[in-house]
This record gives sequence, structure tokens and C-alpha cells, in this order.
Amino acid sequence: MLLAPPWPSGMMESMASSGQTQIKALAFDFDGTIANSFHVFVHGVESALKRKPFTPEEVEELRQYSARDVVRVLKIRWWRLPFLLAKGTREIDRHQDNITIFPAMTEVLTALHRQGYKLYIVSSHSKKGIELFLERYGLASTFDHIYGKAGLFGKPRALKRLRTQFNYLASDCVFVGDEIRDIEAAKKAGMRCVSVSWGFNTAASLTANSPNAIIAKPTELPALLKKL
Repeated sequence: MLLAPPWPSGMMESMASSGQTQIKALAFDFDGTIANSFHVFVHGVESALKRKPFTPEEVEELRQYSARDVVRVLKIRWWRLPFLLAKGTREIDRHQDNITIFPAMTEVLTALHRQGYKLYIVSSHSKKGIELFLERYGLASTFDHIYGKAGLFGKPRALKRLRTQFNYLASDCVFVGDEIRDIEAAKKAGMRCVSVSWGFNTAASLTANSPNAIIAKPTELPALLKKL
């Protein structure tokens, strides 16, 4: 696990004026990485499956699994996935007011943008929902493009499309996400991956799937990027 030390006061501003590394593009997952939407996501899954609420123990168990294993454990038929994902996304969009941004994420994203990195979002969430969220937090102009509705297993395709559309080499890009499937997507797209431990999957389950690095809070990301 690669973790950077906490920043001293005032370091955010100095970071914004420093030089950029060879990394040019940062693609971010949305739910669980930028947006603290886990509780709304769980409610959306319960609604889509028409089941009783998950217990805290059940939720913690599910956090150990990859998306494929969650589908298996919950005994969801594969042909139902597109419908359930669409229904769950609509449920999340209806509860936008209950979704907040993770602490320090606004400042980190703003500083990275000022530093010269090109920022993107690749998510299963709806593009409209993401745009409304970014506007609420003053981040609408921070991102160059949003790839929404990527599907449960469509992120590799979206990441490859990002590279093609903006003419990036694989070495130019880093994908930042909170799930095992984000690690898998980055590897399939030939990108490096930084996992965050404040989202859906636990740090232990992320580590077991070998991302390039794991961070425990957003403020660790800029310093880490210079070491990748």
C-alpha cells in the first residue's frame, strides 16, 4: 500500500502552481470515489431487487466482493442486470440531494485541474446526474468530458474510447476508482490504476487485486501521481 503523508497547511496552493508529471489524463469513477453515494446506492439496490434492507453485516460482507461475485451472492440473473442497473441509477438520481462530495475532494480536483491535468469521469452513473452534482459543487468546468452509463462491466470500453477520442497513450492515463472492477477496467485499457479505500470495496479486497497504489484520503492523490 502506497500512502503519502498528510499535507501541511497551505500546501494545496503550492501544489496548484507546481509542474506536471508525465501523466496527462486522470479518469475518475464517480460513485464512491468523488460522490459519497454509498447509502443511496444500497437503497437503490434494495429497491431494484424488491428486497428487505441489508443488515450492516450483509453490507460489510458485500464490500469484500467484486461486482461479479456480488451478482453471484445476491443470486441475480445476468439477463436482469441492465434493467436493475438502470432502475438503481434512476433511484440514485431521485435522491441527488442526499449525495455529498467526499471531504477535500473539491479542493483536490480544482488543484489538479489548475496544475494542468486533464480530468474525466467514467461511470455507470447517468451523465445528467453527474453534471447536476458537479454544478452543485462548482466543478462543472473542472472536467473535460463525462462518460456516463458505462454499464456494470463497460468501463474498459469507455476508457479505451477516452484514449482514442483524446489521442492519449496508455502511459498518459491513470484511472482512479473505489472498486475491484475499476482495477480490472484499468488493466484491460492498459492504464495504471489508483484505488481509493473510502468507497465500496475494502482496502484489503482492493489490495488483493493489485492496483498500482491505494490511497486512504483524497489529499494523498497529487503527491502520489508524481511517484507513479
